[in-house]
Amino acid sequence: MKDTKRALRRHHRQRMIARTMRSSICRWIEPEEDRYPWILRYYNNRAKCSCHMCGHRRKWWGPTMQERRSLHKDAEEFVWLYQREAIARLQKCCEYR
Repeated sequence: MKDTKRALRRHHRQRMIARTMRSSICRWIEPEEDRYPWILRYYNNRAKCSCHMCGHRRKWWGPTMQERRSLHKDAEEFVWLYQREAIARLQKCCEYR
């Protein structure tokens, strides 16, 4: 069987380079030949800047609702387990006395 991982990576790299070339990230560079070094810089991560509109969402607005629910659920489970362990330790302590 032929290994196609390398070919797939090359295909996606060329696709993202072409997409970056069409986008407005590097359109301000006038001669098209001078755009290529900039395009190679931006094709992997196409965020224009790190402001609240372009950058990482959690940096500016915090965790998503799903993440908050998950953290809350995990915290409740942790408290429940901790209380259960504390009760078990107290019962062991009382048995020895």
